Amino acid sequence: FNATDKDCTMAPAFTANLTDGDTYEMWNVLKIEEVNDVINQAITSISAGALQLKQDDSNFTSQQIYEYDWLSSYKGLYKVEYVYNTTIDHLLSDCETAWTAGSSVTATADTAFKKFGNASAKLVVADGASAGGILGYDTIGSIDISDADRLEFDMYSTIALSAAELDFVLSASAAIAATTESLDIPAMVASTWYRHSIALANPESDTAIISLGVVNTTDVGACTLYFDNIRAVKDGSKIYKELPVQHWDIVKNTTDYLKLTSAGLSVTGSPTQIRLTGYQLPSLFSGDTTDSEIDPEYIIAYSVYMLLTAHAKSSRLDVTDRSAKAKEWKEIMDRTRRNTRTNFEGNTRWLS
Repeated sequence: FNATDKDCTMAPAFTANLTDGDTYEMWNVLKIEEVNDVINQAITSISAGALQLKQDDSNFTSQQIYEYDWLSSYKGLYKVEYVYNTTIDHLLSDCETAWTAGSSVTATADTAFKKFGNASAKLVVADGASAGGILGYDTIGSIDISDADRLEFDMYSTIALSAAELDFVLSASAAIAATTESLDIPAMVASTWYRHSIALANPESDTAIISLGVVNTTDVGACTLYFDNIRAVKDGSKIYKELPVQHWDIVKNTTDYLKLTSAGLSVTGSPTQIRLTGYQLPSLFSGDTTDSEIDPEYIIAYSVYMLLTAHAKSSRLDVTDRSAKAKEWKEIMDRTRRNTRTNFEGNTRWLS
């Protein structure tokens, strides 16, 4: 800042290019950090009574597995549903026979390690498999999946994978020689079965798929991959049914688990998509563009009340009669607080 000509230099504090007409806020007494902090205090102060609805349908059951680590960020759960019918569902490959292996890959059908049916497609990848190469593919009868919008399959990797290091390819050409769909496989931790559900990029073009397989987009190194039960489905054609409450519970521990009873897993079957509905804490603000999940009137009233109270005796804050104004804002805060509480479902089961 130049006191002589009153010029203020914004760079290097601001790295973006400035344009004519940009405006700035000059804060006096109240620090931006203090205001940001008190806004999040407002959200935290009411969080327990103003939980937000949370619904997740990204998980699938597994054979003979009864406890599932699916409850991250849930504070309460009141409904468990399962897909009991999918009206648009195409089986592309049951992976009962060995795929055709790519370079530096050995392909077999593994009858001992599988998720569905009698075998899984196993690919043992050596260090020599190059980036961009085909790891393996399966030849299937021509099938029209243009009425579907998602690809679902079971997959297991002996190494951790980052998102998009491998691509799953659907092709209207033999041996996936040309790409009709190339779908990024999501991140995976090592030695864990996943049921992936990936949106098709252009299903209207998928009218004659005759091969499918996996491409080594990035050289991931030596590993072993397993694939099973590959299907194309229409997400909107899934029909959910609620699992009776006697068939599920919450196991409370350091990490809370959803537990299905033996009868509950028999009802849902596996692999079956599950939809969980419950409650989560409202999100705190992390930037100017954050949308408020709490009534903004309450956040404003709480923030103004707290700031006026904290600076009631400040000689630099140009607000007269701050104590009286703080009392007025507290009345607004108390009124809006009563109207902000969530009406919880009576059968909610709470997490620890």
